[in-house]
Amino acid sequence: MGHHEKLPLLLYDEECSLCSRFADLIKRTPQNPPLFCIPLQEESLYEEFTFLDKEKCKQEVHLIDKNLQVHVGKDCLNYLAKHSPYVEKISWLLDTKMGDKATAIFYNSLNRIRTFVTRECESCKKTP
Repeated sequence: MGHHEKLPLLLYDEECSLCSRFADLIKRTPQNPPLFCIPLQEESLYEEFTFLDKEKCKQEVHLIDKNLQVHVGKDCLNYLAKHSPYVEKISWLLDTKMGDKATAIFYNSLNRIRTFVTRECESCKKTP
Protein backbone atom coordinates (compact mmCIF):
# COMPACT_ATOMS: atom_id res chain seq x y z
CA MET A 1 0.00 0.00 0.00
CA GLY A 2 1.37 3.41 -1.00
CA HIS A 3 1.34 6.57 1.02
CA HIS A 4 -1.49 8.07 -1.09
CA GLU A 5 -3.90 5.77 0.77
CA LYS A 6 -2.74 7.29 4.07
CA LEU A 7 -3.61 10.94 3.49
CA PRO A 8 -3.53 13.27 5.34
CA LEU A 9 0.06 12.48 6.19
CA LEU A 10 2.28 14.21 8.76
CA LEU A 11 6.03 13.95 8.22
CA TYR A 12 8.17 13.97 11.35
CA ASP A 13 11.83 13.50 12.22
CA GLU A 14 12.15 10.12 13.93
CA GLU A 15 15.71 11.00 14.99
CA CYS A 16 14.41 13.89 17.10
CA SER A 17 12.96 12.85 20.45
CA LEU A 18 10.69 15.91 20.59
CA CYS A 19 9.31 15.20 17.11
CA SER A 20 8.81 11.52 17.88
CA ARG A 21 6.89 12.33 21.06
CA PHE A 22 4.75 14.80 19.13
CA ALA A 23 3.99 12.14 16.49
CA ASP A 24 3.06 9.69 19.27
CA LEU A 25 0.68 12.28 20.71
CA ILE A 26 -0.90 12.87 17.29
CA LYS A 27 -1.37 9.11 16.84
CA ARG A 28 -3.25 8.91 20.16
CA THR A 29 -5.37 12.03 19.57
CA PRO A 30 -8.57 11.65 17.58
CA GLN A 31 -8.41 13.62 14.34
CA ASN A 32 -11.06 14.28 11.72
CA PRO A 33 -10.10 13.09 9.16
CA PRO A 34 -7.71 10.50 10.64
CA LEU A 35 -4.10 11.59 10.41
CA PHE A 36 -1.17 9.30 9.63
CA CYS A 37 2.39 10.03 10.76
CA ILE A 38 5.47 8.88 8.88
CA PRO A 39 9.18 9.54 9.46
CA LEU A 40 10.70 11.98 6.97
CA GLN A 41 13.62 9.54 6.74
CA GLU A 42 11.48 7.09 4.74
CA GLU A 43 12.91 7.35 1.22
CA SER A 44 9.78 6.00 -0.47
CA LEU A 45 8.02 9.27 0.46
CA TYR A 46 10.17 11.24 -1.96
CA GLU A 47 9.67 8.68 -4.72
CA GLU A 48 5.89 8.80 -4.36
CA PHE A 49 5.55 12.52 -3.61
CA THR A 50 8.15 13.96 -5.99
CA PHE A 51 7.14 17.52 -5.06
CA LEU A 52 8.66 17.07 -1.57
CA ASP A 53 12.16 18.35 -0.85
CA LYS A 54 13.84 16.22 1.82
CA GLU A 55 16.06 19.06 3.04
CA LYS A 56 13.07 21.37 3.49
CA CYS A 57 11.20 18.58 5.29
CA LYS A 58 14.12 18.35 7.73
CA GLN A 59 13.89 22.07 8.47
CA GLU A 60 10.15 22.41 9.07
CA VAL A 61 7.19 20.15 9.73
CA HIS A 62 5.21 19.15 6.61
CA LEU A 63 1.71 17.75 6.23
CA ILE A 64 0.14 16.52 2.98
CA ASP A 65 -3.65 16.71 2.94
CA LYS A 66 -6.10 14.61 0.89
CA ASN A 67 -5.93 17.13 -1.97
CA LEU A 68 -2.12 16.79 -2.07
CA GLN A 69 -1.78 20.31 -0.71
CA VAL A 70 1.35 20.64 1.44
CA HIS A 71 1.03 22.53 4.72
CA VAL A 72 4.37 23.71 6.13
CA GLY A 73 5.30 25.17 9.51
CA LYS A 74 2.56 27.23 11.13
CA ASP A 75 0.13 26.28 8.34
CA CYS A 76 0.60 22.67 9.40
CA LEU A 77 -0.17 23.68 12.98
CA ASN A 78 -3.33 25.46 11.79
CA TYR A 79 -4.41 22.37 9.88
CA LEU A 80 -3.88 20.16 12.93
CA ALA A 81 -5.77 22.55 15.20
CA LYS A 82 -8.73 22.86 12.86
CA HIS A 83 -9.10 19.07 12.59
CA SER A 84 -8.75 18.34 16.28
CA PRO A 85 -11.97 17.71 18.22
CA TYR A 86 -10.36 19.48 21.18
CA VAL A 87 -9.97 22.74 19.25
CA GLU A 88 -12.98 22.44 16.98
CA LYS A 89 -15.24 24.75 19.03
CA ILE A 90 -12.73 27.61 19.07
CA SER A 91 -11.10 27.00 15.67
CA TRP A 92 -12.76 30.16 14.35
CA LEU A 93 -10.23 32.08 16.44
CA LEU A 94 -7.45 30.77 14.21
CA ASP A 95 -9.01 32.57 11.25
CA THR A 96 -8.53 35.98 12.86
CA LYS A 97 -5.48 38.20 12.46
CA MET A 98 -4.66 37.78 16.15
CA GLY A 99 -5.11 34.00 15.92
CA ASP A 100 -2.73 33.86 12.96
CA LYS A 101 -0.15 35.89 14.85
CA ALA A 102 -0.50 33.70 17.96
CA THR A 103 -0.11 30.55 15.85
CA ALA A 104 3.01 31.97 14.19
CA ILE A 105 4.57 32.85 17.54
CA PHE A 106 3.71 29.43 18.98
CA TYR A 107 5.09 27.58 15.95
CA ASN A 108 8.29 29.66 15.82
CA SER A 109 8.87 28.98 19.52
CA LEU A 110 8.35 25.24 19.02
CA ASN A 111 10.68 25.20 16.03
CA ARG A 112 13.42 26.98 18.03
CA ILE A 113 13.02 24.43 20.83
CA ARG A 114 13.17 21.58 18.30
CA THR A 115 16.36 23.03 16.82
CA PHE A 116 17.91 23.38 20.28
CA VAL A 117 16.86 19.88 21.38
CA THR A 118 18.19 18.40 18.15
CA ARG A 119 21.50 20.22 18.55
CA GLU A 120 21.91 19.26 22.21
CA CYS A 121 20.42 15.76 22.14
CA GLU A 122 23.03 13.11 22.90
CA SER A 123 21.04 10.37 21.15
CA CYS A 124 20.61 12.41 17.95
CA LYS A 125 24.26 13.49 17.59
CA LYS A 126 23.30 15.73 14.71
CA THR A 127 23.12 19.41 13.95
CA PRO A 128 20.16 21.13 12.33
